[in-house]
Amino acid sequence: MNPPYKNIEELTHDNRPLREILEGHRSWLRGEGGERANLRKANLIGASLRGLYLLGADLSGAILVNADLRGASLVGTTLKKANLKGAILSDADLIEANLAQAILREADLSRADLREANLAGAVLRESILDSASLSGASLEGANLVGASLSQALLTKANLAGADLSRAALFHANLEEAILTGANLTESNVSGCRMARAKLSGALLAKANLHAADLGGADLTGANLEGANLQDANLKWSILKQANLSCANLTGAYLEDADFGGWLVRGVICNYIRRGSEKEIIRFAEGEFEKRFSFFRETLDLILTIPFSLSAVCVGKLVAQSANAVLNSEVLCLKGVEALPKDSTKLSFFILDRDFYEGKAKFFESYLRRALEDYFKENPVNEEPLCESYLLEEEGNLAFARKQLTASVGAAPRLGGEGIKEPAWELDLGLDKLGAAIHRIVLSIFE
Repeated sequence: MNPPYKNIEELTHDNRPLREILEGHRSWLRGEGGERANLRKANLIGASLRGLYLLGADLSGAILVNADLRGASLVGTTLKKANLKGAILSDADLIEANLAQAILREADLSRADLREANLAGAVLRESILDSASLSGASLEGANLVGASLSQALLTKANLAGADLSRAALFHANLEEAILTGANLTESNVSGCRMARAKLSGALLAKANLHAADLGGADLTGANLEGANLQDANLKWSILKQANLSCANLTGAYLEDADFGGWLVRGVICNYIRRGSEKEIIRFAEGEFEKRFSFFRETLDLILTIPFSLSAVCVGKLVAQSANAVLNSEVLCLKGVEALPKDSTKLSFFILDRDFYEGKAKFFESYLRRALEDYFKENPVNEEPLCESYLLEEEGNLAFARKQLTASVGAAPRLGGEGIKEPAWELDLGLDKLGAAIHRIVLSIFE
C-alpha cells in the first residue's frame, strides 16, 4: 500500500511555492521565459511528482525520500547526492540523468529508462531495477547489494568495482558490460547474457550462473569458487588464473576457452559439451579435476626437424602414444613453433600431477635423444605448414582457438590448447612414423 503523498500545492522551496517553480521551469523548457528549476537541497519528502516534466532541473542534494516520481520525465536532470530512499521511479525517463552518489536504497526503478545515466557511487541497495534500461550507464563503484535487476538491459554499462553481492540478475543483458573487480558473490545471474563482458578480478563465489552466456567474456583472475556454471556457455571465454574450486561445470560449453593456470580443485563436472553439435563428453567423479588441473605446466620438446605439417603430426603422435602407454590423459599438444637452424619446438600441456612431478623431465630428455637419432636416419616430410591447423585431441578439453601467424622478423607459430584435425590424407608416412614413436615412448616407460 502506497503512503499518502504530499501534493505540490503543500510544498515550498526557498520561500517559493513549488507549483510556481515548476510552472517557471515548464515555461523555460518551452522557450517562453521562465527559468530552470533550482531545487538544490529541496525538502520533497513524500512529494507527489508523478508524471511531471523535470527535464534538466537541478535536484542535486534534494531530499526525495518516499517521493512518487512514477513516469516522470527526468532526462538530463541533476540528482547528484540526492536522497531518493524508498522513492518510486518506475517507468521514469532518466536518460543521461546525473545520479552520482545518490541514495536510492529500496527505490523502485522498474522499467525506468536510465540509458547513459551517471550512477557512479550511488547506493542502490535492495532497489528494484527489473526490466530497467541501463545501456551505457555508469554504475562504477555503486552499491547494488541485494538489488533486483531481472531482465534489465545493461549492455556496455560500466559496473567496475560495483557491489552486486546477492543481487538478482537473472535473464539480464550484460553483453560487453564492464564488471572488472565487481563483487557478484552469491548473486543470481542465471540465464544472463554476458557475452564479451569484462569480469577480470570479479568476485563470483557461490554465484548462480546456470545457463548464463559468457561467450568471449574475460574472467582472468576471477573468483568463481563454489559457483554454479551448469549449462553455461564459456566459448572463447578467458579463464586464466581464475579460481573455480568446488564450482559446478556440468554441462558447460568450454569450446575454445582459454583456461591456462585456472584452479579447479574439487570442481563438480559430470560432463561438458564440445563441438558445433555440443557433443557430450562425460567424466567420472574427480576425473575433470585430475585432467585439467595442470594446464599451467608445460613440456617443451625441441627437435632438429623443419617446421612442417609433419612436425605437427609428430607432436600429435607423441601425445597419443604417451596417453596410450600410460592409459591416462597426461599430455596434450599445445603448439608448434618454428625455431632458427631448421628446428621446431613442440609444446605440450601436462595434465597429470604424478607425471609432472616424477616423469616429465626424464621423458623429455630420453624422448628428445631418441627422436633425434630416429630423424637422422628417417628425415621428416618437409611439406610446408602454410595455413592454420587446429588439432583436436580426442577425449580432452584442448580446443582453444590458435592459428599460424607469420610476420617480418618473427618466427611463424602454430599454438593452441587444441587443434583441428589436419588433412591426414597427405602422404606423410604416418603409419611408419606412428609405430616408431610408439616404440620409443613404450621403451621409456618399460
